[in-house]
Amino acid sequence: MKPKMLTSAVMVALMLGAYELPLAAQGNGAQNGQLQIVGGTLTEQDKTDLQYLQEEEKLARDVYLTLLAKWNLVVFQNISESEQRHTDTALELLTAYQIPTLAQTEVGKFHNPTLQTLYNDLISRGAQNTSEALLVGALVEEVDIADLQKMLSVTKNIDLINSYTKLMLASYRHLNSFVSLWKNQTGSTSYKAQVLSQTEVDKIISCSPLTVNSNLQVHIPNLKYKNLNLWATLDYTPNQTNQYVFQVTDYGLNLGATNCTSATLAPLDLSLKTPQATFKHQPSNDGKLYFSLDKYTP
Repeated sequence: MKPKMLTSAVMVALMLGAYELPLAAQGNGAQNGQLQIVGGTLTEQDKTDLQYLQEEEKLARDVYLTLLAKWNLVVFQNISESEQRHTDTALELLTAYQIPTLAQTEVGKFHNPTLQTLYNDLISRGAQNTSEALLVGALVEEVDIADLQKMLSVTKNIDLINSYTKLMLASYRHLNSFVSLWKNQTGSTSYKAQVLSQTEVDKIISCSPLTVNSNLQVHIPNLKYKNLNLWATLDYTPNQTNQYVFQVTDYGLNLGATNCTSATLAPLDLSLKTPQATFKHQPSNDGKLYFSLDKYTP
């Protein structure tokens, strides 16, 4: 990480009113599918973790697809699609580093016996009623977060650090969604952690702040647009005008009921406002959504 880039990351974090600066990768690598592959070496533990991760993300997808068929809850439809993208991300990394995949194509079938047993147990529990199904979703996300934390603690590979961090942030969103819907359905005011510590879970399911990583990627966990609650990810786009320009690279409905707001998107001029900055919509001809920094209040 070059000092100038790190300084820019901190400055943009302050502009946006971000209160956390999570770890992420640096550098500009060659494009591989949807990933920027920096390249490097993998330890045997990295390879094993990556193979396991692909199956674990497939497990999440398969659990949600199966519970969707059972209960027809839209949350399982939306998050299963996200888990499919995560499975694809792991496969892209395996392919880039020429590591064989162990994942089976059939829904509910796994090479790893631990994951096979976990899948069977989760489906049995989730089939009881919709409340248990939502708790199963929350459990899956807690397991994902715990495993990603372990993987992040041992790897030194930039590509894995970057991908694991993105996946963990997504699991934070998913956990929020399942817990919020479970609370709404049951009338409960508290959720008991199933894998992680209660302190950590309480922090995750509270109002999450806007975050900026060291690549200047912005994640907005609660974006208000008209009567919609959204989340969005914006990537910094280098340009020749010395402006800070960001492209919306991913977004979706924030499925959990929330009173939190990280940013607002004006319906008329599409101006994007955070606690300390305003961004102008930048029209383009490529069908993508861009914003440039307009005003900043320290």
